[in-house]
Amino acid sequence: AEQRVQALMATLAERERTLEQLTSELAHLNATRASYERAIADGEEQARRAEDERDALRPRAEAEASSTAPDIAATEERIDVAREAAASVRSRLASAEERLRETAEAEAQARAPLDQAEQETRRLSAEAKALANLLRPRESDLWPPLIDSLKVQPGYEAALAAALGDELNAPLDEAAPHHWRHLGELESAPALPAGTALAAFVDAPIALSRRLALTGVVSVEDGKRFQKDLLPGQRLVSQRGDVWRWDGYAASADAPSQAAARLEQRNLLESLEEQVNLAKRLRDQAHAEHASAQAEHTAATEAVRAASRELRQREDDLLAAQGEWALAARAVADRTTRLASVEAEIKSLEQAGENARRSVQAAMEALNALPDARAIAEK
Repeated sequence: AEQRVQALMATLAERERTLEQLTSELAHLNATRASYERAIADGEEQARRAEDERDALRPRAEAEASSTAPDIAATEERIDVAREAAASVRSRLASAEERLRETAEAEAQARAPLDQAEQETRRLSAEAKALANLLRPRESDLWPPLIDSLKVQPGYEAALAAALGDELNAPLDEAAPHHWRHLGELESAPALPAGTALAAFVDAPIALSRRLALTGVVSVEDGKRFQKDLLPGQRLVSQRGDVWRWDGYAASADAPSQAAARLEQRNLLESLEEQVNLAKRLRDQAHAEHASAQAEHTAATEAVRAASRELRQREDDLLAAQGEWALAARAVADRTTRLASVEAEIKSLEQAGENARRSVQAAMEALNALPDARAIAEK
């Protein structure tokens, strides 16, 4: 009986060991099963969450993809147009600056003749004024002298002075103590033996008509030769101022003559006045040419200013177009970056969902591969 008890005890101990092992195996199996079930639940949750997040991102991606992108080509076209406009104005400015240099040179060249003409006009005017003041009758002269009311051809001043002498200072006013009086033309003036009547060279008052008609202008040789042929009242004179009278009186041109000097001065004054008038005309012409050159220079200056202003405007337009292009390019780049980021995030979520589903599938396969807990419990 003792042996049987021992055998039963041994059998009981073996059964207890087997039970303990089976209990351990069952606990491990349940733990493994629970782990796989948690893995399946977690994987399914991760896959669902990834799908939800992906679905939430898709409208954003679609919005980015369908959003209107800035027209880069249009901004580039505006840049080309602005650049061409600036280049055109820059070329026009260069031409205007060249024209400005040309007109400046032309204005400077026109200034020199004008200055010279003005100086010449002032010089001649001063000479004429000084000579006119010298020849002007004195205010104290009640009766202006005859010499101031006649004109003689240049070169015949000495001949006229020789013919009339101090009588040139006599006035035409008959109220004067001594004067010239018009007696009418000679009905039959005797012919001069030689020469040309002095009247041909003198523009004088009619009161001198008789004296001038009876005076001939001859050479020195003819004067000496024809003096004896002179009729009463006649006389001969030379251009240099010699005189031969009908009554035998003769005077050499070597004798000084204030009247001749005054007549020469009057002719000189007339010549100066003509020169003054000519100088004024030349000055006016030079002034007109300078004014024209100055006007062209002014117009060229304004053209340069206008072209400079327009160039600044065109360059501002170009900078604005380039700025628009930069903003558009940045907007396109930002849109592309945002879209790529959303698409990458969606792809990442899809990959995460796929990985989670694979994990769930693997866990389910492993769970199905586990032994049945009831079989272990029945052992």
